[in-house]
Amino acid sequence: MSLQLELLKAKNRAESVVIMLLSLVFALIAIMISIALLTLVGFELSLDELVRYAFTEVVGNDADLAQVFYYTMPLIFTGLSVAIAFRAGLFNIGAQGQMMMGAVWAGIFASAIVPNYLSFMEYPILIIPLTMLVGMLFGGIWGFIPGYLKAKTGAHEVIVTILLNLIAITFTNYLVGISTYSPFVDRTSLNAYGQTELISGSAKISPLFPQVSSFLDWSIFIAIIVAIIIHIVLFKTNFGFKIRAVGLNPTAAETAGIDSDRVVMLAMALSGAMAGLAGALLVQGGIRYVLGIESSYGFDGIAVALIGANNPLGVIFAAIFFGFLFQSRLNLDANTDIPPDLILALQAWIVLFAAAPMIARKLYLRFLRLTAKKEDNDK
Repeated sequence: MSLQLELLKAKNRAESVVIMLLSLVFALIAIMISIALLTLVGFELSLDELVRYAFTEVVGNDADLAQVFYYTMPLIFTGLSVAIAFRAGLFNIGAQGQMMMGAVWAGIFASAIVPNYLSFMEYPILIIPLTMLVGMLFGGIWGFIPGYLKAKTGAHEVIVTILLNLIAITFTNYLVGISTYSPFVDRTSLNAYGQTELISGSAKISPLFPQVSSFLDWSIFIAIIVAIIIHIVLFKTNFGFKIRAVGLNPTAAETAGIDSDRVVMLAMALSGAMAGLAGALLVQGGIRYVLGIESSYGFDGIAVALIGANNPLGVIFAAIFFGFLFQSRLNLDANTDIPPDLILALQAWIVLFAAAPMIARKLYLRFLRLTAKKEDNDK
């Protein structure tokens, strides 16, 4: 049974939260069993080191915490991207490609187009939001394409978005891949490839705590604000109601007068815009676009949306949690002999139990029945 149907069965929001927390507990139990099995077969694993470098050091170190929130920013946006599509009854596998298109075109805009052709825009108050809008625009276009094909031809969005991910990789390689043919590759160095020239200094977003981290910048607040706005749009506006109605039952939505094709296209465009904005902000937090800056954030956004129950506010906390796991993995890799893949295994268990919370739901309902029975007996 899917996560979305399980959550629809929940009587209230509190019950949904309990089910998700139980799923996380089961994931932790599963990873502890895995650790015990590794110990039994002779793999020496120090629990003290595991707890220290995967948890204590991250919480107690300002630089590590800053990195956690650095990873959180793009995860919020890609989580929102997937969650919006889920709410419309769509599965957006293409956040990775949408993020890539937003990032590369934001980098091109801020490094080549504005400095060479629109130099009058090189003021932070203009170029910073415009660069963000460029990322949203190209990410939105890359999201609109599968939405249009889904609405007009019935093409499955999963297949289309996977193919568009591959096209995005190839197209980006053409744009900035190599100096012999790429129109926007960095030409200031003879050996440069896979990157744009430096973006305009006016387009950069300043670090939040420069004395602690040069990576974490003000975009984390932009991500949180956007998540709150998306929550309001989904649950407090007519457009959000249409998205949720189409996601639950497109036939009934059509009967009620909702143009489901239009909603699907707009929802996928908005979904892509969120991923594109993540790419743009990564570029603006650095010095240029570089191939691979997107990491695996687009695919990780699927897990973030699932953990966050496709709720924008839940996505914020899920993104922080996954950002914490990212930093834990790096700490284990740098300071211990414990394989960092152990954290990946934990992530996998979490996603497994979150995506299929039937066990947690049944246990929760059984607990409620036992509690009610006990109260009846006491009376």
